[in-house]
Amino acid sequence: MKHVLINLVTKGINYTHTGGVTVTFKKDKGFLRIFVRDTGIGIPEENQSLLFKKFQQAGKEIFTRNVTRGTGLGLYISKLLIEGMGGTVSLLESHPDEGSTFSVGIPLAVI
Repeated sequence: MKHVLINLVTKGINYTHTGGVTVTFKKDKGFLRIFVRDTGIGIPEENQSLLFKKFQQAGKEIFTRNVTRGTGLGLYISKLLIEGMGGTVSLLESHPDEGSTFSVGIPLAVI
């Protein structure tokens, strides 16, 4: 969980120039739901399908990786970790120049 939260918050910080990152928690039907919302640059809709895939970055330029921002493994590893605990991780919404919201759900029994 620590790795996943650090990854999502760090991504939010790296892609937010104005505003910030908010993390909220909610107990829901045997799950802990965590929402990480940023006010960053957002992810173009046509690139959202690239999220959670190995070595992919979903920025504006999909053919050239921005190696100053990372390897493209963070969300992939986060997804493997969360699913290994019986949970889910997903992009709830993202809009260019408005930011993104990611959701993580973990069974309370795991915590």
